Amino acid sequence: MRYNTFMSNNPRFLDLFNRLDESCRERYHIEDRTSSAISFLSAKLAHSSSKKDNDLGESLDAIRQLRNTLVHAEKVDGEELAEVNPKLLDDLERAVRYVENPPKALDNAIPYSHLFVVGLDESFSSVLTIMMRRGFSHVPVTDNGGLLGVFSEEVLTSYLIAKGTLSLSSALKVRDFLAFLPLEKHLNERYVFMDRNALLEDAREAFSSSKAKTGKRLAMIFISEHGRPDEAILGALVPSALI
Repeated sequence: MRYNTFMSNNPRFLDLFNRLDESCRERYHIEDRTSSAISFLSAKLAHSSSKKDNDLGESLDAIRQLRNTLVHAEKVDGEELAEVNPKLLDDLERAVRYVENPPKALDNAIPYSHLFVVGLDESFSSVLTIMMRRGFSHVPVTDNGGLLGVFSEEVLTSYLIAKGTLSLSSALKVRDFLAFLPLEKHLNERYVFMDRNALLEDAREAFSSSKAKTGKRLAMIFISEHGRPDEAILGALVPSALI
């Protein structure tokens, strides 16, 4: 008599698939049972700016097809014709975590303590030197703990257009650019605030859709307790950090 002591991954695979399906329907309010919640999630991940999300979306598409095969395939002598690769179980578990416990924007943000932040009395030449050396394109400007605006290349352009000249003398301070620093003064870029519970996927969407929706590039996302600009900044996100 032959005894099969092999423990199949297939039941675990199908359980995870069904759990993911139900979690997707609940979170994304997919009530139509004739549509595939897994396909919806796969397409959503495929359009993310994150390569990891893209890879997971591609894997989910293969997982959906494999699940359909397992469900409808006949068994031979009571045994499955195909065995699920353990990697697909890992991918399914990742997808379940993504849906049931989605990553927060704040968890992926640059903490305020690590941000390069300047005050109004900082030397313009020293700020510009640090920006060029460290590759910073946008620098928050604060006063008494509150955000006054952002110093950026666009601020320099606006200053040059208004003044006609720009001196790198040590006498020039960040405060000399004060008229151009407020967020609403930036003509071609914008900045938004999100609350501490905002999701990472919403931040990605905000960056990727900003130009099409508003005509302006989203340069930074600031995170505060309730998403208000008059609150202390907890962290900030830039597009390059989310690729």
